[in-house]
Amino acid sequence: VESEFNNAYDQPIETEGYKDEADYNKPHRNLMSWYLISTKKNPSSVTSSSFTSSRRHPLPDSMTFDTSQNYILGGVLLPSNNDRKPINIASPQPQIWVLDRSSTGRGIWVETPSAWYRLQTPSDLHPGGPTNPSQKDVHLPLRAKIALVSNIIDLISERYEGTPSNYVAIHAKRTPANIYALLSPSNDLITKYHTDETPLHAHPFDLTLLQQCPQFVYQQLRNFHPILHENCVFMKGLTDMDALAPKKMRYTTQDYLRSAREA
Repeated sequence: VESEFNNAYDQPIETEGYKDEADYNKPHRNLMSWYLISTKKNPSSVTSSSFTSSRRHPLPDSMTFDTSQNYILGGVLLPSNNDRKPINIASPQPQIWVLDRSSTGRGIWVETPSAWYRLQTPSDLHPGGPTNPSQKDVHLPLRAKIALVSNIIDLISERYEGTPSNYVAIHAKRTPANIYALLSPSNDLITKYHTDETPLHAHPFDLTLLQQCPQFVYQQLRNFHPILHENCVFMKGLTDMDALAPKKMRYTTQDYLRSAREA
């Protein structure tokens, strides 16, 4: 991309004053219809047809890409202005993925040797035929978990009198289950106050999904705010929830889809 188009596909880097923003100073790019494939079995014989026929892989749970898998991140790269058209790219050697918790850059970002790619809509192409899962299919569980984390971040960092995160000190003193119970309106309140313009959701977040992945949420909320430390009631509640997680219960595809849609 750099050698052929210079910075025509680099997006403006938006900052919000976080201490670690200097660690992400590579070019920022937006990737649509993205997919992840592995060329481990045939690393030297990758062709353009490989990108449409190869099995799709989910982003790794460890958030670090195994170099032995020879992963390739592909998709449609969006230009920074209307002077260029979107282009198809295939970027080798993805290194890590992170969840940007800021309000302007919220979402999944993947680091490669040359840039940071913000992942937008995953590809819905079914490689090799309609019975094979698309990237959208294999990404669904993580999509639902990220939506859960995003809902919780919005909840605890809600603005009050113009100041963000004023509610962190309140929520840090309660367990996730207590917060869920306190902020779930009754049916009467929903009937009275819900409108299309100002919707009133039945639940602040998906508690059932949280009970399935408390450790994931814990890791994503680490170092989010000084008050939300490992010894606060909220974070301890996630740790206790992990110990008591209903291991026998597993979310189905429809469960993840429902959770993602309702987030």
